[in-house]
Amino acid sequence: MPTRLTAARCAAWRPASTEYFKRYAEGRFDEKAQAWLILPREHARLDEARGALVIGSAGVDGITFCLRKGLAGVWAYYPHEDEFQIKATSLEHLERGWADGTIWV
Repeated sequence: MPTRLTAARCAAWRPASTEYFKRYAEGRFDEKAQAWLILPREHARLDEARGALVIGSAGVDGITFCLRKGLAGVWAYYPHEDEFQIKATSLEHLERGWADGTIWV
């Protein structure tokens, strides 16, 4: 069974991890896409190999949204290309931009 993520365990991803645990730990479901844009805490996970805290999903092609250790912002990880792209300055920015179509993958 995976270890439960806590704010203390994810301290290396601050300040973005603080925003996640304070405002988004229950997740955000995208009704239109029928997918979790921001994952509930019990589904978020650490990707130690890439230094990423996986906190969301684009709902397509295995693309995930991550916080990266030592880097600001919210990043999309593209597994087929094995690369990250910055998508938003914060989780709030990701949520708003995804809803209004200014952020996409």
